[in-house]
Amino acid sequence: MKITLVGDVFLGGDLKSKSLVRPTNLIPKENFLIGNLEQPISDNGFIENKSTLFTGTEGIEKLLDFGFNSVSLANNHIHDKGNQGIIDTVAHLKNANIGFFGADKNIEKARNYFHLENIYFFSYCEFDKTHLREVKIASESEPGCAPASLDIIFEDLKKIPDSSKAIIYLHWGKENTWFPPHEDIIFMKSLLNHDKVLTVVGSHSHMPQGMIKVKNKIGFMSLGNFL
Repeated sequence: MKITLVGDVFLGGDLKSKSLVRPTNLIPKENFLIGNLEQPISDNGFIENKSTLFTGTEGIEKLLDFGFNSVSLANNHIHDKGNQGIIDTVAHLKNANIGFFGADKNIEKARNYFHLENIYFFSYCEFDKTHLREVKIASESEPGCAPASLDIIFEDLKKIPDSSKAIIYLHWGKENTWFPPHEDIIFMKSLLNHDKVLTVVGSHSHMPQGMIKVKNKIGFMSLGNFL
């Protein structure tokens, strides 16, 4: 099986009036497709008082039309329709048989992985930064994202078999720049040094950033926008 990993996905705006067609010359139909879904999918009327990205349930149809198999949810827009929007998104994805990881109705579930053969997918969002302030981190009783912390990630990696590998999506860094913060480069190297980590995929900058090679493994600071 081949896996295609892509960056930030938003299904609203101009895309609402367009039919999405998968470019099978670039992403063959048999490839398992995973991206960062940077929005909730919800018909709930509440909207957070911030810069927001969201769609109604038509977003699910677009994910299916394009052939997404699973999505990362740990980002700073997944709560743009409030707590109910996160719960609605998870429910819609489950009903459509689309996998997800990185956000859910509580912190335990948000830290759960998505499993594909011997590959385990995790997702985390940076928080409490000057460039990433409005992030809803899950708690024991409220929905939200899994927080990007080395201690938490290393603890979560203990959940998977020693013979398996992990792919980690990280929502982090600054928007609209080619260059990641220095501390994120150090963070990336720490992850790639872990024996269970296969690769790390960054998002949030909306621009492609550099690659880092450690132990013959490559991590991607940011893939930039996809849709």
